[in-house]
Amino acid sequence: MNLCSKYKPLYISELECNYPSILENLNNNSTFIINGPKYSGKSTIIKLYLDYYNYDYLLIEDFNLSNDNLIEKIKYKTKSVFSYFNNKKYIIVIDNFELFNKTVKNFIIENVNKCNFILITNKYLNIKINYVRINAYSTDYILNLYNIIYFLETGYNCKNIQRFENIY
Repeated sequence: MNLCSKYKPLYISELECNYPSILENLNNNSTFIINGPKYSGKSTIIKLYLDYYNYDYLLIEDFNLSNDNLIEKIKYKTKSVFSYFNNKKYIIVIDNFELFNKTVKNFIIENVNKCNFILITNKYLNIKINYVRINAYSTDYILNLYNIIYFLETGYNCKNIQRFENIY
């Protein structure tokens, strides 16, 4: 198990900063785009927000599905029985949007007014949908995480940590 999955944040309070624009877009029931560099935690952050604010969501991240299968999955997916009885809101999350083919992208963009989507991408899309920018983590935040992970893995406090260059 790699460290990213082993120590990923489990609660919104563990994030480096808050994203009020995510909450604003969720409250307005609008489609929006989560944008940021690779490995900046875009998918993890949006899942934390959706879980915290009681959303039921369909996560689509397999861009290798056939066009018809993917479009059918989006077109006919409605609230689940679980979300209906637990009074959960529903949204479709599409991860790695830039990797899907043009037919699927066009279908989604044409239907943003009929269904709520969150599009996660690391590229800029030239479409008129609200953007939420996720910035890369700061060096101080990474060093603090490194201290915590070192302590969890070894059981020792480390007072002198080597200085990192080029942290991604």
